[in-house]
Amino acid sequence: MDNEKVLSTATKKYYEDLIHDIGDDYFNYRWKNHPVNRSHYRHTKKSVEFSFSLIDGTANHLLEIGSGPGTWTDICLSHTRKMTIVDISSEMLKVVRERFKNYQIELVCGDFISDEVLLPNGINVIFSARALEYMDNKRAMVSKSCEILTDKGFLVIITKNPRWMDKVKESLQPAISYENDILQSDWIEWSELEEYYRENGLKNVVTYPVCFGSYNAPLNNFISIKLCDLLHSFMFQRKISTTIDFLVESYMTIGQKI
Repeated sequence: MDNEKVLSTATKKYYEDLIHDIGDDYFNYRWKNHPVNRSHYRHTKKSVEFSFSLIDGTANHLLEIGSGPGTWTDICLSHTRKMTIVDISSEMLKVVRERFKNYQIELVCGDFISDEVLLPNGINVIFSARALEYMDNKRAMVSKSCEILTDKGFLVIITKNPRWMDKVKESLQPAISYENDILQSDWIEWSELEEYYRENGLKNVVTYPVCFGSYNAPLNNFISIKLCDLLHSFMFQRKISTTIDFLVESYMTIGQKI
């Protein structure tokens, strides 16, 4: 196996197998089976909606990278006239196709950063939530995105935070499994992602916290989750900082091509 494709290959296999087994129940599996998951869904939804409030008007063409089963696709659709989705999993795209069968969406199956995915220039908004951490080359993802963005176009990426307390604790423990070790191996710090944006010419680069909380005691009880909800309500429209990012499970970086 090409060492440069280890992560993307493992990701494709994992999600092809998982969605083949559970189908369109993935949403409940991912976001509804634990109180912290449900809290993180609420946080992410508010943050996604906030990201589009920062983008003026309706996009002529929006690209979503790594849509999964279309968790945030409905929000994207409300902010664009034309939409394209790229996902590495054909099983995920089957779920999207069925869920949004009444919409005209171009679906492309493949690894976005590979040569197999060819997209035209002229995309106004590129949105990607919780996919970057599964890509082998983060810099290449940002670079390719910037190449196909129009002038004044926006790149919005939500991804997991390696400084999060749960991730730090996990890194000190033995791997749960070989597969899990691969899939959870390559999270990128928000300061590094911001640098990738800037080196590709994006301006007005800002990172916001998305999900707050922990799956570990004492932050996984009812009261702590509600407190984390309140913290998110107060902080999600403010720039992230190193003073709070140990509580932040995922973050959102936005930049504009000017």
